[in-house]
Amino acid sequence: LLANSFAETIIVVMSLLFRLPIPITAVQILWVNLATDSLPSMALTIDPKEKHLLHRAPRSPKAELLDNEMKTMIAVICALTGGLLSLVYVWLLPSYSIEHLRTIVFTMLGVMSLSYVFSSRTLKAPIWKEGLFKNIPLLVAIFVGFLLQVSVVYVPFLQNIFETVPLGWFEWGLIAVASIVLVLSIELVKILMLWRKS
Repeated sequence: LLANSFAETIIVVMSLLFRLPIPITAVQILWVNLATDSLPSMALTIDPKEKHLLHRAPRSPKAELLDNEMKTMIAVICALTGGLLSLVYVWLLPSYSIEHLRTIVFTMLGVMSLSYVFSSRTLKAPIWKEGLFKNIPLLVAIFVGFLLQVSVVYVPFLQNIFETVPLGWFEWGLIAVASIVLVLSIELVKILMLWRKS
């Protein structure tokens, strides 16, 4: 939630600094925070315990809520998400209408936030060592979040509210590539952090 909020701030501030049209509207930001962020976040609260949890030393009662690993990961996700969104926005700005471009940025932000949920479940192991099907409500939350995001892009009534237009295969391909790059980058950072600790 924090990483996405900071990423949204980055793309808005970037557009203001360079005097570009705002890449995402307030109602679109609200939708991402409520629809695609909240459902998986709630499902993560019932995630099964991590392996070897009882083998770890207990946390100090004086320890900060966000340790250095969490702060690093928030910064990495924020920088990557904000950077990828800004790059795509600036690259496509000459070729697309602002409404179309905002739809791409809005959808990319929503799908990216759903895509790295599995990576953020634990910082103690890579994604492939944590079973993807351990938390069925999380899978349902991601699926519902994706359906909600798609509905805003294609349902005419919602298009009017969120100022979106239908996306084509090229735009969905961009969104998929950006999401994969984000997840792989997060996993690489996790591996480097684990290697540093060992």
